[in-house]
Amino acid sequence: MQNAEITAGAWDILGYHTMRSWEWDPVFPLRAVIPVYMTSGLPFFIAKKFNCEAELHPLTLFRLERLSFLCLSSLLDVSVSILAPPPVQSFALLLLSSSYVTHAFYIRPFSNSLESVIVALCLEQAESPQLSFSRIPDNCPIPCYTIHATSSRTKVPVSNDSSGANTCLYVITTTKEIVLGGATMCSVEMTRHSHENFCFQFTWILFNLVFAVVFGIMHQGGIIPSLFYLHSRIADSATNAHIIYWKTYMPPRRFLGIPLQRNTPPLSCLPHVTLTCILDAESGKVTVTDLAGGTEETLMRTLLSTGSNTTFLVAPIAMYKTIPGNFSFCFIPQTRIFPHLDMDHLRESIAVGWYDGLGLGVYTIERNCIIAGYGNT
Repeated sequence: MQNAEITAGAWDILGYHTMRSWEWDPVFPLRAVIPVYMTSGLPFFIAKKFNCEAELHPLTLFRLERLSFLCLSSLLDVSVSILAPPPVQSFALLLLSSSYVTHAFYIRPFSNSLESVIVALCLEQAESPQLSFSRIPDNCPIPCYTIHATSSRTKVPVSNDSSGANTCLYVITTTKEIVLGGATMCSVEMTRHSHENFCFQFTWILFNLVFAVVFGIMHQGGIIPSLFYLHSRIADSATNAHIIYWKTYMPPRRFLGIPLQRNTPPLSCLPHVTLTCILDAESGKVTVTDLAGGTEETLMRTLLSTGSNTTFLVAPIAMYKTIPGNFSFCFIPQTRIFPHLDMDHLRESIAVGWYDGLGLGVYTIERNCIIAGYGNT
């Protein structure tokens, strides 16, 4: 979610504490900021100007960026209606609208979501004969279209025109259905046996329903709610806080809603395996540490080194239960977030059962207890 993370951290938009990955390094950037500012940056800027409060609430940011990309994804519907010939146009739109990709990914501020829209608009202008759905062979089996329609990325070359002008265009990223979606449904229409038609439709519905739940709701689903919860804990607190994420994906820090001081230099992060960013926010000094997949020893060393008044740990409950017993009493549960599917540690999640295995926990840490635990080992 680097798109909205960049705009939320811009000084001229919101000035929130965010995390810039290496490709956004201002010294040698590898990505352009114009598409980012035109998508999530524009609604953030407008909302900031019309907002009567001092700062935008993280939940407001969440709704704005999702609404922005929801509107942007409507261009995919327009592209499909133009690209698909009239005989299969309705089926192509049905395929796009019923795909889990549309509901789970295209409404999120991913670079791939924006790329898909741009590619779809480019394909409208290309009008290549190679993309003509009317040229589908009658004997092409359904599985070949299904595989292509559900593949993540497709490379589509547009050949040189007859005049010899170089119009070769390599489209690196495209939607899962935009190019061959119409072809998939067209192949269904060409199928002579009704049972094959029913089999495809049943498989398509079941496939997209399962993946929409897994990737749209469950997969790492507790991270953003945990950030909303932490925001409510630290927003009005005058004490120092240290927030540690362990065994999760990188948390989008804009949802903590921590404003940077205007007189501080741009945020820089220490180039270590344990990535720590320290900043002075209006609510006090806050430290955010992303341990990613660090070991238990790395976690304990981080907890021992913290000097904050309050330390929060956010981790899958299944991974919390792997902490040795002499330390487990040092973690005070604050809240449980459900569902949170951690596909990187399925074995541990299955071992603790579905309820704990699909939960993300937020804990406060008793540092003296950690020190005493080391003394007893």
